[in-house]
Amino acid sequence: MNYLLTIDASSAVGWSCGEPQDQHFASGTHYLPKTGEDVGWFLTAYRDWLHGAIEGVALVVFESPILPKLTSLATCRKLYGLAGMTEVVCRDLGLKCMELSNSSAKAFVGANKVPGKDRKAAMVEAIRAYGFAPETADEADAIAIRLYALHKLYPGTRTAFSLDLGALGAAADNG
Repeated sequence: MNYLLTIDASSAVGWSCGEPQDQHFASGTHYLPKTGEDVGWFLTAYRDWLHGAIEGVALVVFESPILPKLTSLATCRKLYGLAGMTEVVCRDLGLKCMELSNSSAKAFVGANKVPGKDRKAAMVEAIRAYGFAPETADEADAIAIRLYALHKLYPGTRTAFSLDLGALGAAADNG
């Protein structure tokens, strides 16, 4: 298989997976255990989930870690650890892997101009406008990463996914 797996990596892992041209891909949210400052347990749980999610995958695209302005050292280690663990698992399995900026994905789907706490709701609404039904903001982020990755890496899918966004699409081509 030639699946594309996209990941919004955090304690609530948003994901999407399916053939690039498949408009009916799977998506959801996987919740990692609350581990406090035990980063090893947290990353082990993520690695175990990722190994199960990666069957049939040819390319993994994950969100760059985003850190809140005030955050603990353990949270920093967890978020950057998720990115590193994704790359290690992909390398071990010989899979292509790349990182995308969530801000680029948000801009691509038109959810970047909303201030503060409303950003999560704006992302969900933007993804719903494309005809998808995310249940969480994390799932919506993973779908946005998918749509942006499709636009950048699989231009043949643009029409099928209504990704011909005019000036916004042209800006994404140059970004």
